[in-house]
Amino acid sequence: MPERERILDWNDPQHLGITFRLKPIAAAAGGRPERLTWLEKRIYWSNRTEWYEHMHRRLKALAHQALAHHDVGRVVATLERGWDTALVEAALERDLPVDIVLPFRGVASRWDLHHRQRFGRLLDKADATSVVHPSGYAAWAYAAARRSCLEKSDLVLALWNGSEDHVESDLERAHEQDKDVVNLWESWRRYGGLAEP
Repeated sequence: MPERERILDWNDPQHLGITFRLKPIAAAAGGRPERLTWLEKRIYWSNRTEWYEHMHRRLKALAHQALAHHDVGRVVATLERGWDTALVEAALERDLPVDIVLPFRGVASRWDLHHRQRFGRLLDKADATSVVHPSGYAAWAYAAARRSCLEKSDLVLALWNGSEDHVESDLERAHEQDKDVVNLWESWRRYGGLAEP
């Protein structure tokens, strides 16, 4: 993991005692929108696209707060629907560089038009893009893409309610690699407007 801070020696005549701080590279770990509320799929909206957009706006607001609070310098993500996509979009709105790691080519091909369009816009704005499995669909490639993002990051911004196994395994891997992990679930539960009544 890169060094976070280098303090120059005040006694060295060439230096002015300035502190250089490398901003962390952040990765996302979290679930899809319908799993990010205690109500899960019991929330009813007449139009499923409206529901996703409602959730996306809230997720993006949280992402903006997290990126600012942790002074993130770069984001690396898979562009999975939900927290990943919100973090990428917030990073781009803040003019931060973004690296995308796709599990395989055509990952968004079965998504609805609205999500495919957002996926295309964000992918076009990314600074770097890589593909884990270039030959097409492979179930294992999702985990491999998330693992690649974790390896490239210093900080994991998680949105985990304790129930999704793949997020739990990602966070365990991050801890094993001595990454900083921040779970934003309590902030989401309190301020996302979806707290239990």
